[in-house]
Amino acid sequence: MVAPLKLKREKIAPRRVSTREIAVNNPVARVLVKTPVSHLEDIYDYLVPESLTETAIVGSLVKIEYGHTKTEGLVIERSNAKVKNLKILEDVLGWPAMVTPEVIEHLRKVQLRFGGTLWSLL
Repeated sequence: MVAPLKLKREKIAPRRVSTREIAVNNPVARVLVKTPVSHLEDIYDYLVPESLTETAIVGSLVKIEYGHTKTEGLVIERSNAKVKNLKILEDVLGWPAMVTPEVIEHLRKVQLRFGGTLWSLL
């Protein structure tokens, strides 16, 4: 009997960025990722490039790479965490800080009370 064919999974190395391209202050953005599958909606960390450090602030809608696709996300927090091997933010969509931190906190409370996803509430 012949064994079934198995496909090898090709691993693509993440784009390496030099430390000169990374933002000096709060280089890590915690991003709420918009996914078509609700159970995958979560907050992921991304590196902020120096060119987007002024516009990728809390409440900004950003373009990111999630898996092998491009999607959008909402910056929830910026931090000074030391994390390696993160993907970088692609671009800022729309105006910086379109959603205020107060609205984000209110939406989290509504989500806990009534259910649903943060993206559906947005």
